[in-house]
Amino acid sequence: MKRTGNLIERIVDAENLRRAYLRAVAGKRDKPEALRFRENLDANLATIGRELAEGRRRWGEFSRFTIYDPKEREIAVAPFCDRVAHHAIIDVCEPIFERRQIAQSFACRKGKGQSAAVALAQTYSRGARYYLKMDVRKYFASIDRETLKRELFRLFKDQTLLKALCDVVDAYEPGAERGIPIGSLTSQFFANHYLTPLDRFIKERLKTRRYLRYMDDFVLWDDDRDELSRRRDEIERFAAEKLLLTFKESALNLTSKGLTFLGTRVFPERVRLASRSRLRFRRKYAELTERFRQGLATETEYAERTRALFAFVERAESRAFRLRVMQTGDDAEGLEPGVARR
Repeated sequence: MKRTGNLIERIVDAENLRRAYLRAVAGKRDKPEALRFRENLDANLATIGRELAEGRRRWGEFSRFTIYDPKEREIAVAPFCDRVAHHAIIDVCEPIFERRQIAQSFACRKGKGQSAAVALAQTYSRGARYYLKMDVRKYFASIDRETLKRELFRLFKDQTLLKALCDVVDAYEPGAERGIPIGSLTSQFFANHYLTPLDRFIKERLKTRRYLRYMDDFVLWDDDRDELSRRRDEIERFAAEKLLLTFKESALNLTSKGLTFLGTRVFPERVRLASRSRLRFRRKYAELTERFRQGLATETEYAERTRALFAFVERAESRAFRLRVMQTGDDAEGLEPGVARR
């Protein structure tokens, strides 16, 4: 694979830095960090560019908080100036990451996303009798930093850029051998790229026709249950040896029983909301409505946030469910049946 060089000059270009600032500040213009940065905007952008060009950018400490949506996750947010630098880097490097992706990888890619992944999952479910669903145990926390850096060195040859990328990897919990932060733009691209060797192993070595991945969740389909079981064993060996990763309990079942994937239940002839997504929608909708009633959110804010919430569930057959929740706050439908576990 041919590596790409001469990128740092484009990253530190004044116009690229200004675009990076606009991306970083979107929706956050009134935040204290953003306001302070804007007070000396040109000087701050020049400092970021100079430090990146000279290979001496010092990355700041992350602020952390925990969310429960639905499971507990620690989110780590970089300082605002670092987020500007992250955008500057990714805006230039994204096409290089993109060239290594297979068509069936759907996270962090323009023109892809969750809705497209669910649509392809339904197409594959129509054409096969069984599915095998796997996802990595504590994925972001398990990523081996040296393995990640080797993958980055396979992509890029610009030494100044590589130093910056490696420094970004090590800025989160300095001295640790594993883990990158959930909540960082660079982490999304690093994590998505980390599994491209696994994509190629599954597609090219195992000759899997029906396969797709969204970050660390991926599914294979086949008419032969035993063949899927054999491939699961080979995938686990490859991931352990090459990527130092382990998996949660996998799901191997008939496609007619339904596949739980990206908040939906995918059947050959329909896509429904997963029970967990129903609960999440009801809770979020109730919270937003109560904030609006109490005057804690403007009509515009309420409309924007509910529009985003509805977009999440509209990729499944959910019209009747949404109407029930809006009218009564209740969902009378029962839970979906479970799937066979390994």
